[in-house]
Amino acid sequence: MAATASMRGLAVACVLWAGLTPSSRADALATFDDGARRIVLMTQRCAAAAGGQQAQARSQADRLDGCWTVNARGNPVVRWRDGRIQELPESGVRLTPAYTALLDGFSATRPSDAGFPRARWCENARLPHERLVCHDPELAAADLALAPLWQSYRRTVKPVEQARVRSDYFRRLKACGARKACIAKEQSAQERFYRRGLRSE
Repeated sequence: MAATASMRGLAVACVLWAGLTPSSRADALATFDDGARRIVLMTQRCAAAAGGQQAQARSQADRLDGCWTVNARGNPVVRWRDGRIQELPESGVRLTPAYTALLDGFSATRPSDAGFPRARWCENARLPHERLVCHDPELAAADLALAPLWQSYRRTVKPVEQARVRSDYFRRLKACGARKACIAKEQSAQERFYRRGLRSE
């Protein structure tokens, strides 16, 4: 199934949530071809003063760096280092397969080795924060409680913004490692974020 940002019925297996490991380096979240260059929207944040996340425009001759955010129309807007500002029509933005898979999720299951409900992605948990969430009843319950909020929230924004929100949350959780207090804090922050977004609708 094509991973275009204009898709509305993404139905990709959630197990990839645990298998995906966006690292501290900048991973490609989406691409856009403007006819002259291939623009890559990255997951890594720009410097605080610049705001947004990293972007690169590549051609056969050179590479241009910038920072991108999403505007009220749901379109990525890139501020390039040379001062130009470029709005990318959302219909032409293609999410990478890895981050398309990151969008769906949180179906509950009760594996035979656990005495409490936890997310289906726990079957493939690998990273320290994933293993802790999947083996701690309180963290697992908080993770599952985010599911309906995420599903409601994602209907209010376009896919490229969905992917940005999820990759940002994943990056924060990954930075927690196996520290329960840190994970719980990020789960609470994400819940507040979704609720604020839903109230603004």
